[in-house]
Amino acid sequence: MMPLSYFTYDREAVSLALQESYGGIAITSSESLSTLPDKFCHNSILFSIGEASASLARTKGFSQIFCGKNNSISLAQLIVQKKELFTPQKPLIYLGGKKRKIHFENYLFQHRIPFKTIDCYYSWNIVYSKKEVERIIKSADAVLFYASSSVSNFFLLPLPIKISVRFLCLSQNIASEIPVSFTDLVSVAEFPKESSLLELLLSLQSQKP
Repeated sequence: MMPLSYFTYDREAVSLALQESYGGIAITSSESLSTLPDKFCHNSILFSIGEASASLARTKGFSQIFCGKNNSISLAQLIVQKKELFTPQKPLIYLGGKKRKIHFENYLFQHRIPFKTIDCYYSWNIVYSKKEVERIIKSADAVLFYASSSVSNFFLLPLPIKISVRFLCLSQNIASEIPVSFTDLVSVAEFPKESSLLELLLSLQSQKP
């Protein structure tokens, strides 16, 4: 295992935001669910990306869940279709992390969706020495990328000049973040969910001599 980042949380900011009137909650990462207070309105409408996040949200008590297919833009498009839920007095609450891309928020803004962003968790890079990186990469068969931020963090590491490890990505959007010089080492899961990514890993391992 080689974790590339760790998280810190601002649960107080989330708790305060959910004490105000709102029309629904949006998340673009399941990590945001970790910041929910113990007591919140389980009748709240939730917008999330992917079935994995939706399943986790159900365990948190959500029953009204709208699920975007593959990425933040598909989720934003779904929210625009439900724009009657939101007013300036009852905006969408977006529980986002830092660092993040702002495509999702830009799309909502362009389509005049009233929303309020709460920075609920923060991602911090883990620093490795060059020797540590070489040792881990040498012993690995594959690197699994679940998010674009993981790709960015990985290629900030002091990597060896020659890399033969495979890069397995949850989606094509994530794969597109990998430098083109490593294209031959990249494979993408058939479906953007963890089980599909793990199937890809098993397939790779079964091909080993």
